[in-house]
Amino acid sequence: MSDYLLETRDLAKFYDGGRIQALRGVNLVVEAGEFVAIRGPSGSGKSTLLHLLGGLDTPSRGEVFHRGCSLSRLADLDAYRSQSVGFVFQAFHLLPTLTAVQNVQVPMCEGNRHRRQRREQAETLLRDVGLEERLHQYPNELSAGERQRVAIARSLANGPEILLADEPTGNLDSESAARILDLLSAFQARRNMTLLVVTHDPEVAERAHRQVHFRNGRICA
Repeated sequence: MSDYLLETRDLAKFYDGGRIQALRGVNLVVEAGEFVAIRGPSGSGKSTLLHLLGGLDTPSRGEVFHRGCSLSRLADLDAYRSQSVGFVFQAFHLLPTLTAVQNVQVPMCEGNRHRRQRREQAETLLRDVGLEERLHQYPNELSAGERQRVAIARSLANGPEILLADEPTGNLDSESAARILDLLSAFQARRNMTLLVVTHDPEVAERAHRQVHFRNGRICA
């Protein structure tokens, strides 16, 4: 059993028959409870790395390990994605026809919790992100900052040990971005989660325990 929560070995991802090399032999280790900021210019491979760590995509070469077990050998990758990992995206990805409280319940539908339990959990999470007065609003009735707070609540629905956030403040004004950053930092500390954040924002990166810099698909010093 590995001492690391997440590890990549010679991780590579190619597109268009190898013409586009998004990642080129990345070796990275992340310990449980770490807050890691992943930085680098656009196109450097940061988001690709996050997708591979979360099991949303498969590598062209190399492997991703979770607690010493390769994701390629997991019997149920869906369970890993739904139970061990939470995702927060720049574009929120909320379902427009569902209210805030319904959106937060979506990841719970694969489990065996009763409908009332799912609703109570969703309401608790929305209160935790300061949206107790917005439970029944649809995404188009919420501000960008409020939509991101709903997305954070949804990412925590199944109590993940890993939270992967891809430019979570990228679509927000400075005040909303600061609030989102405070929430992510607080949840990471309170729950001792492992938090990896892709960001261009130096204020976000400075909150992290350490920073990893990418360039041209590789980690650089």
